[in-house]
Amino acid sequence: MSELREKINEKFEQGTSNIFDNSTKWMLVPLAIIVFSVTVLGITYANTGYVVSLGIEFTGGTEVQFRAPDDVSIDMISESLEGELENLNVRQLSRGEQRWILLETQTEIESRSEIEEILLGAGIEDFEDISISTMGAAVSEGFLFEAQLAVVIAFLIMSTAIFVAFRSFVPSIAVILSAVSVIMFAMAGMNVIGINLTLGSLAALLMLIGYSVDTDIVLSTRVLKQREGSLKERIRDSIATGTTMSSGGIVAFTILLLVSTSPVLDQIAAVMIMGLAIDMPITWLGNAAILKMHDEGKI
Repeated sequence: MSELREKINEKFEQGTSNIFDNSTKWMLVPLAIIVFSVTVLGITYANTGYVVSLGIEFTGGTEVQFRAPDDVSIDMISESLEGELENLNVRQLSRGEQRWILLETQTEIESRSEIEEILLGAGIEDFEDISISTMGAAVSEGFLFEAQLAVVIAFLIMSTAIFVAFRSFVPSIAVILSAVSVIMFAMAGMNVIGINLTLGSLAALLMLIGYSVDTDIVLSTRVLKQREGSLKERIRDSIATGTTMSSGGIVAFTILLLVSTSPVLDQIAAVMIMGLAIDMPITWLGNAAILKMHDEGKI
């Protein structure tokens, strides 16, 4: 066990030394991540008018849940209802031994009888325990404004706290840029894998701001305020601490994703995993390089 630990420590030191000695070259990785994120968000904006696809909480529409037998497949339901419901999203939920189907659509359905007629008309007959939740367009617009306001306020408070803590322009901007990059990638990842912006995924994005800033503050504090050891040693120690923090979060949210039967928890876990994973290269390859150049007086 001790030999394995020594080999791991040796590999870690070699890796961090390579990152430190070739920091300018390694900065291309976070730059590529940012370019990818901007491209995906730009394409989504061109197609929808928003940088991320919106869920019914922010567009208005209806959420329908019902129990269905195993022989009624997701593909069958999607194909049968494709012409009936606007922007339809069909998912399967597991609750114990029961199989539930979740329909999300921007079509506003007024009553239980209306959705029953739609399902029967599409040839879907074996269903039970229908529940309907409808969100009006006016309410959804209010939610969207409040969501945008929440993100702006979160960034303003975070930026103010960082500038007060470090009182230096370059390190503070580096922390803010790292957080923005993580959020941009998480939203781009949501577009790629088909997660809409809902109250659950919005909560995950807000949590990611805190997680990202946390690792950046660990790095900035070690580099700028602690003078024990060389700059390379301080960066290496912060990478070890921050990677352990992020890895622990990834493991926890992966377990949540595997055991959850709730769509909301699934969305939160997926967004958090993407954000925590991408925060590591952005922080340790991007922000660390900026702080190194700042400490050396190059910027």
